[in-house]
Amino acid sequence: MKLKKLLEKAEQLFSPGPGEEEVKKKSLKKLIKRLRKYEKEKKELLKQCDSPDERERLQKKILLAHAQRKKGLTLLDEMKE
Repeated sequence: MKLKKLLEKAEQLFSPGPGEEEVKKKSLKKLIKRLRKYEKEKKELLKQCDSPDERERLQKKILLAHAQRKKGLTLLDEMKE
């Protein structure tokens, strides 16, 4: 899944709105796993990359995915309490 779609899905889950909490928890867990997988894939590509421009682009994507994943983990912890 592309980063843009993952971020859109994250924003939908992070924003308050009506819905069942259990459904949101399951969706959030699935999204966190996808973001973790995306982050690992991009880190592997970064290790193989030689171009400075490509490295910078990959690092930005990794940081963005990491930030959204941490935000999701924080939200999931709040939902558990």
